[in-house]
Amino acid sequence: MHWRWRGTAACTPPPARPARPSRPSPGRSPRLEADLGAPLFERHARGVRPNEYGRRFLVHARAMVAEARSAREAVAQMLGLRQGRVVFGISVAALREGEVDFLI
Repeated sequence: MHWRWRGTAACTPPPARPARPSRPSPGRSPRLEADLGAPLFERHARGVRPNEYGRRFLVHARAMVAEARSAREAVAQMLGLRQGRVVFGISVAALREGEVDFLI
């Protein structure tokens, strides 16, 4: 299916990114560390930093979060709730002309 859109484009800034939800403080991680049997952070007076165990755990935790997101999107697609995503890029020169013409 091809759609043709012809119109005037206005130069507007991109929408602000939504704030990330707050994460639990690493200071609240003793239960996870106890379950794993290893400390995940080096604790200092100025804060905490992941140690060798924490960095290794973080790699797997990020992969789990990505897989969970992918699974949710797959189910949403099956339910017809999400069809995909379209991203448009328009050059500044085209915007200066005041008219954009493209074929989808």
